[in-house]
Parts: sequence; structure tokens; C-alpha cells
Amino acid sequence: SRQQDKDDDDNNLETFTASTTANEPCVLILNGWSPGPLSYLQGFLRQNYPHLPILQPRLDMPPVTGCCSARCFLLCSLFVAFGVYARMVCQRVYRRHQHSGSSVVAYYQCVGLFVFMGLVWFKALVAEVIRHSMQRNLRICQAILAERKVVLVIGFSWGGAIGAELVAQGLLGSHTNDNDDNDSLIPCLLMAPTTALIAKLSVLAPYKTDAALRVLRVLKSSTTHPDHDDDDDEEHGGQPESTTTTTTTTSHNPRIRVVHAHGDTGFCPHPERWQESSSSSSTTNNKSRLQLTLLEDNHVLLHPSSEREITAMAAAIDETGNEMMLMRNNLEVTLENATQNDWW
Repeated sequence: SRQQDKDDDDNNLETFTASTTANEPCVLILNGWSPGPLSYLQGFLRQNYPHLPILQPRLDMPPVTGCCSARCFLLCSLFVAFGVYARMVCQRVYRRHQHSGSSVVAYYQCVGLFVFMGLVWFKALVAEVIRHSMQRNLRICQAILAERKVVLVIGFSWGGAIGAELVAQGLLGSHTNDNDDNDSLIPCLLMAPTTALIAKLSVLAPYKTDAALRVLRVLKSSTTHPDHDDDDDEEHGGQPESTTTTTTTTSHNPRIRVVHAHGDTGFCPHPERWQESSSSSSTTNNKSRLQLTLLEDNHVLLHPSSEREITAMAAAIDETGNEMMLMRNNLEVTLENATQNDWW
């Protein structure tokens, strides 16, 4: 099964890495079920950075591809076996008590037990589908990060949750506030990441804890202040002390930008979890590397105002030191020199 997963991952990689070289800067885009804001964001990148390759792997999308695992097959087999056994028990109980008044009660007790076990099975199946899909997608992204020079990660919906998981597990580099030159964390733009929904549906670690909280924990652990009490967030249940502002107060150069919509309560019910508490932000001397922006839109973020806001974020991501900007400037200088040489 693991060998088959590895072969499938290799097949996924072949579809989009052939056009890039190992040392060539590129953008990694992680899509969701629908393109959403990626439809206009890709056009923006191609127009403003025509020489910057865009890598968009073929990701596992639950529940379709996430069900193709040995554990899911085992859970389904156990559920079918339990269903057959429960039906036999219900029929036996009904026949034994059919001449007494307790036959109906006993029968419905067995049915109720079967329904309860079915709900438990369904919860376990959903958690396994999420775990299997997430791990396969993380392996795909790890292969890309190992073989390609990714300078920007863009994720939407399910892809945004994968991007958040990459940051939470430290797969996108390390973070430090001591010196920006030592900060190897790859810039990220995560649009409507479904981390809260995944945490709600999953019962398996680490996905049962919202990736937003784990990302904040990772960023906080690299900037721990001696006077800061790490238990402050636990006292508030991992929630920020105040969520009255629509955008968190950050430095001019955040490495992680998260975009949520006010009307997206179904897929992203807790966007406030991405906000740092006031005690945490004060200890980092206003050098936060995470920015949350809430827009008046829905999950797909296709409103014209959202398009303007998101494209502006993509253009401003780490513009003081990002290799995208450096590469673009170098290309302009090269083209200008080539034009002058041709003229002479």
C-alpha cells in the first residue's frame, strides 16, 4: 500500500515539475474543490511575473480519493460485518419476544444500538479519509519543496488547509524574529483555509487540533519571551482575547497572510483563531509574521473587492526581500542590457 502511494505521488509530480529546473524560483499553488480566487490570481501572476513558473500539483480531494486506503477498506468491511450481525441479532430478539409485550422495545433497542455504532463508524471513517488525504498531499508538497526552489505558497480552501499544515509541521522553513535575514519561512497566502472544519471532523492527532492554533504555537515558540506565560492561550481555550478588528496588527512584512470571509461560517467557522492574543503580540515587539484579513464575501472570494484586495496582497508579499521581486528586477535589468547591446 505504501509503495502504491509512492508510485501515485510520483505520477502526480510528473505532471507539473517537468517544465522547471531545481534552481529556478517558482510558485506552489494548492487548489481546493473549486478554483475560487485562484482563477484570477494565476492570471495576475502570469501577467506580472511571466518568467516565474507556477506549480499546481494534483492533490487528493476528500472524500473521493481519500477513501482509497487500506484503513478505509477495513472500516467499511467491519461496518458491513457488524450490519449483518446486528440484523441477525435483531431478528433473533424479535422472534424470541414476539409473543410478549417487550418484543418491540427489544427490537428498537437493537436498532438504536446499530444506529449509534453506525455514527461512530462514520466519524472514524471521515477522520481516516482526512488523515489519508492530508498525509498524501503533504508527501507531494515535501517532494516539491525538496526538488524545487519554491518562493511562494498559495492555497485556497482545502489547499489552504494543506498550506497551514505545512507551516504547522515546519515543512516550509523556520521562523525567527531576531533577524529577517535568518527567517527561512517561505511566504504564504492562505485563502479561506478549512482548518477549523477539518479539526471539527477529525478525531485523529494532529488534525483534531485546528492548524491555525498550531501555526500560532509554532510562531510563538520561536519568539518566546521570558516574561510571557505560555498558558495564557490555554486559559482562553486557544481563542484570542479580542476579535473586534478585521485585520490583525502586524509588521509591514508578514510572511503568512490569511484571508477569510465574514459570510463563510460553513467551511471556515472560526477565522478568529488565526489572530494572536494581545499578550502574545506585545512580547514579539510588533514583529509578527502572520496577518489575518476578513473580507465581506463568501467562501469562493470572487467579489470584485476581494479580487482587488487579494491581488494586492500577492503583489505585496515580502516585497522587500522576496526572490520573486528580486528575480523580476534582475530580468528587467537583463532585458534592458540586452536591448542596449543590440542597439549598439
